[in-house]
Amino acid sequence: MMKLLLVGLLGVTAAGGGVYLSQALNAPAGEGESADHEPQLQQISTEITAVPVVIDGRVLGYLVVRASSTIDISKVPSPDMILNPYISDSVFRAAFEFSANGMREIRVAEVKSFADTVMKLANEKFGKDAVKAVNLEQFNFVPASQIRGNRFQAG
Repeated sequence: MMKLLLVGLLGVTAAGGGVYLSQALNAPAGEGESADHEPQLQQISTEITAVPVVIDGRVLGYLVVRASSTIDISKVPSPDMILNPYISDSVFRAAFEFSANGMREIRVAEVKSFADTVMKLANEKFGKDAVKAVNLEQFNFVPASQIRGNRFQAG
């Protein structure tokens, strides 16, 4: 009789322990942990931005850029903040720095460097690493001779 009671008690304890462990292991993460592990990503695309390339007071052409950015909204200072002007400003500043060296063509290696510069400038504005990626949808150099108004004057 005593053996039967001990076996029954052992069975109830094992079943209860199994239920407790299964609940503990499958419990959702706490609020503090979920904010770190689940970023709230948003894709933002800028308008087309044209930056003049000027050397010796003469416009050589325009650097035309359109970028899309992936931003972690949870790292932005204010959830109501409109993000597009900040990204557009970062694209313009990066394009201005890029064109200040007086370039006539774009090399493949410069595309990644330009995107990294946009991401760095945007993250400086937000104060955190909110911008996760920058993709260039358009990145062209248009010589001044190909601008519509100049075609008619040249001929």
